[in-house]
Amino acid sequence: VSDSIPDGLAALPLDQTTQVSGGETITFIGFPPNLAPWTVSTGSISGRKGPHLMFQSLVEEGHSGGPLLLDGKVIGVVTDAQGRLGYAAPTPVLAIALKGWHVEPSGKDSLSREISGADGAPMVRIPAGQFETNLESRSGTENISEGIRYTVYVEDFFIDKYEVTIERYEKFLQVTGRKAPEYWDDINISRDANRPVVGVTWPEAKAYCHWAKKRLPTEDEWEKSARGADGRIFPWGNDPPQSQFTNFATFGDFELSKLSPVGTFEKDKSPYGGYDFAGNVSEWTADTWDELRNPDRDANETVAGSSKVIRGGAWNATDEYLRAAMRSSASPTHTDGGLGFRCAQN
Repeated sequence: VSDSIPDGLAALPLDQTTQVSGGETITFIGFPPNLAPWTVSTGSISGRKGPHLMFQSLVEEGHSGGPLLLDGKVIGVVTDAQGRLGYAAPTPVLAIALKGWHVEPSGKDSLSREISGADGAPMVRIPAGQFETNLESRSGTENISEGIRYTVYVEDFFIDKYEVTIERYEKFLQVTGRKAPEYWDDINISRDANRPVVGVTWPEAKAYCHWAKKRLPTEDEWEKSARGADGRIFPWGNDPPQSQFTNFATFGDFELSKLSPVGTFEKDKSPYGGYDFAGNVSEWTADTWDELRNPDRDANETVAGSSKVIRGGAWNATDEYLRAAMRSSASPTHTDGGLGFRCAQN
């Protein structure tokens, strides 16, 4: 588009460089009859037939002409279907057609990269798409199930750019009249306002996010936010952790004062612009603990007394916890001077 975009609409980028090999999860949008006003469907790439992309899904009348999306970018336009096999013209073919109408396709979109949540906290956008992860978890001091790899797909969402700070949590306490968390008496508000709040239980973290019109992120959302979709081990890439990269335990310094103001470490910045996913404080997620991390489990499924998933390293944790795929867990009532949270929203 060359003019301003009407309210309520967004321009998506035409991706002319991504090569698909088969198996990728795609999304497509259309207007099938009797399904107003429009529908979003998913499928998977199955290969090519001549210049066309082929994908497996239920394609109906009204999908023709709709965009085929991979990781939030347009990779084709639906053209035809035969049963559960759909066909799409890839974007390089579309680009040639558009140039015939003197339209130069753009690789940029009009979607917001950053917004402010209801609590005033900046949030970064995580685009829809899949990423590959390996199953790393800890039970006591024993690593289990490490090395199991699988692909996860998440819809697009926003996540807090920083961990929830003491200043923002204090406002929550003032408005709601809730009881202060553990370690609150050790805090100097004027000095520590921009440090992450700690000592918060899982129900307290969930209550804050609800108050802020948000929610806790699922562990899959958290991991994609931390590492992106390129398979990196840490938010900064694959280089081994160093003390200047993030805040973690290196010399046995376990004083609460070692908490850093959020965003202190530029290296501990994810591909999407979020800070402190590797260190500073570990974070509660929405999920109930599942030893084998069943990707089909609903994060909102609750089991009485079940542990909750914790992600990320902390100032009082060693470097093995800094890996984006590392998982740990605790009782929902557990508190720790190195445990905080951040929120997400659709």
